Amino acid sequence: MMSSPTNVTPIEKFGKDHLSLLAYVASRCAEDTDGRGVLERGRMRCNTQNHRLQARQYHHGDLWNERDSTRLAGFADFPDRKDPEKVITAGFQLRGHDDWDCLADLEAAGLVKVLTLVNNYVRLTEKGHEIADKAIDASEVPELDAEFFTDAIHSQPGGSLIEKIRASRLGLPPAPETPSPLQDDPTESPRQRGG
Repeated sequence: MMSSPTNVTPIEKFGKDHLSLLAYVASRCAEDTDGRGVLERGRMRCNTQNHRLQARQYHHGDLWNERDSTRLAGFADFPDRKDPEKVITAGFQLRGHDDWDCLADLEAAGLVKVLTLVNNYVRLTEKGHEIADKAIDASEVPELDAEFFTDAIHSQPGGSLIEKIRASRLGLPPAPETPSPLQDDPTESPRQRGG
């Protein structure tokens, strides 16, 4: 388990960087038969001022640029997103926040279990698998963005979440719910149900 960051990013604010990292963790875990994944340090954004031991091999110096800080939900819609100071002040980017911080946020949200940072072993939780699967499905649906993932995280199983969100954004009435096969049909008598 990672040490608890002092400022955990709430799951509702997860943006592109958190979701990209979750997809990366899912891809690494899918490659191993026991569901454990190994993160490559060279693929992780690393602010060496905060995570010197996680820097990739042969990395020299403190080359962090605030433009590389974690982007939150709403970043893409912010008009001055090319100015890091304005974006950070507006709350759409986290100063100095890198992929190792995002990993701690994912773990705090219950999506990832960090097994060890010595060898960078991680595992997706059941909730992490569910959200990563929805992220992969949504990658083919361009109108779904970070709001989709917030909705997916808080959704109840059984509904067609993508269809519900698409309908709400296009102003269409939602598709009718289909009853679960485990639910009793109120039109059946107890005798028809076998009771």
